[in-house]
Amino acid sequence: MPVYESEFSDSSYGFRPSRSAHQAQQKASQYVEEGRTTVIDTDLKNFFDAVNHDRLMYRLSTRTGDKPLLKLIRK
Repeated sequence: MPVYESEFSDSSYGFRPSRSAHQAQQKASQYVEEGRTTVIDTDLKNFFDAVNHDRLMYRLSTRTGDKPLLKLIRK
């Protein structure tokens, strides 16, 4: 996780350390108060069914040399 944490958008709250759904709702409310009119909520539940696994594994392997972790992810 520490390897990739810096890559995530500051607007991302799902499954992040020290972040919660409650904080995401507070941020969305803040945006509305600032006059923004659109809030996007995405759910990645089907992401791994659709992603190009070879490309994903290549991208992961360029950031980490942890072969047991990569094998676990591939499974």
